[in-house]
Amino acid sequence: LEEDETRQSSAVDVLVRIFDRLGYERRCGGATPLPTEESNGVAEAVLRAAAEAAGPHFGQLWERAGNVLRSRLLGLLRSVAICAAGCAHHGPNPAHAAILNVVAAVLGQEGKGDTENLVGGALGAWMAVLRTSDAYTNDMDGTYAALGVHVRRCGGPSDWWEHLRPIMLLTESYILLGGAHFLNAGHAATVSLLLSQTLTQVRPRGASYVMTVVDALLRAFPKEGGVLLAATPPEMPDVPSALQRMLTACAGNFWGVRNCEPDVVVVSYLEALARACWGDLGILDGFYPVQVMGRPGEKPFGEDHPLQVFSGEHFGPQQLMELYFERIDNAGHGPHGPHRRKFWAMFLLSLLPKDAHQHYHPYSLAVVKEMDRLVNLLMDVLTQLDELAAKGVPTFKPTCTAWDDDDDDADVVDDGGRYARILTQHMAKDVVHTTDLRDCIRTSMHALATSMGQEAYDEVMGTVEPVVLRQLQEKLL
Repeated sequence: LEEDETRQSSAVDVLVRIFDRLGYERRCGGATPLPTEESNGVAEAVLRAAAEAAGPHFGQLWERAGNVLRSRLLGLLRSVAICAAGCAHHGPNPAHAAILNVVAAVLGQEGKGDTENLVGGALGAWMAVLRTSDAYTNDMDGTYAALGVHVRRCGGPSDWWEHLRPIMLLTESYILLGGAHFLNAGHAATVSLLLSQTLTQVRPRGASYVMTVVDALLRAFPKEGGVLLAATPPEMPDVPSALQRMLTACAGNFWGVRNCEPDVVVVSYLEALARACWGDLGILDGFYPVQVMGRPGEKPFGEDHPLQVFSGEHFGPQQLMELYFERIDNAGHGPHGPHRRKFWAMFLLSLLPKDAHQHYHPYSLAVVKEMDRLVNLLMDVLTQLDELAAKGVPTFKPTCTAWDDDDDDADVVDDGGRYARILTQHMAKDVVHTTDLRDCIRTSMHALATSMGQEAYDEVMGTVEPVVLRQLQEKLL
């Protein structure tokens, strides 16, 4: 609490090193394991120290500090959160509420320059709290509300895109921890705004972080998540919704529009659209036909292409289904590739007619028309999954969905595995991991034969290469 800011900064740096070291030893068990009673005593001491470090004295220092010292103090809060997470305790971490209050205060500040530079440190401290929390608390609501105020106060999305990665990873953690409570607390509008301001507008690496939010939302809430993504942000009624942006990007990729989204991004959009349709088959109907255009002044299909602008009638349900078949190989890359392909297979099977009425659905007609490609797709996916099972590869593992995640890891939190456990529990409930693909194939094909009649069914299956069809039948035995 001295007036000399240089000495204060040095003291804060020492505290950061102490908490970092103590937290590391607590997580690793220390060089020599302590007896249970002594270990519990150390844990309580650490928690008391953490609470005090983020307590009243901290508040006094924060009020008098300049932005240089405040930046160091935010680093201290991050270290405090991680250190305290290494201690076994019941209930909310005593330091978290104070840390979240400071983060909310930083996000609530108006101004540019040095003040705005504190946002990155605040997000790092906030990330430490989220990644080291076992459950959602009421204190977390106010901090996310402050983020909504901060984003809306920015002159435009490019003013907060420099913090895209932590903001999206924080939002994903809120969905994992808070679930319906988080969205129903008034934060759904902020999530919708963040997605509408970023989808199809950032580079592939940035898109990977945005899609962590979309994936978490649709895994947890297939129907309600789709409704949120289909709606435009309340304060921006004229901008395209998240689903509309993704669908338009897929249309551009399908027709090879210049500067369209690359395949590695489009496959993640296709999965999101499939999951939204899984919850509500008609959720995209209001967005057809899709207008496919280039940027103003461009010839989107190249100088020599005979068609420079499509009316939109050229990309509808049939073209969307065709894009799934064309991009299935691209969907198999990365740690989530096999299960993305499995979900695509499940989604396409779900579109096969199950009764006479469904024969007339555009998606159903398009998939039946591509029965040869569907059977080949099913064979490829089953073969890949069988090979992984034979090698003992885990059914799924929680990883970041970034395609080239070599970013600076300054905001990576050593949380003792908390985030991985929560994400694993979340993913374990996903339909792609609770559904047996072989059973899905048998059930869908039987329903197709029943709804079409045996003669029509045999005619459709006659378009399939006999060898491939026989191989699939053998795999289903």
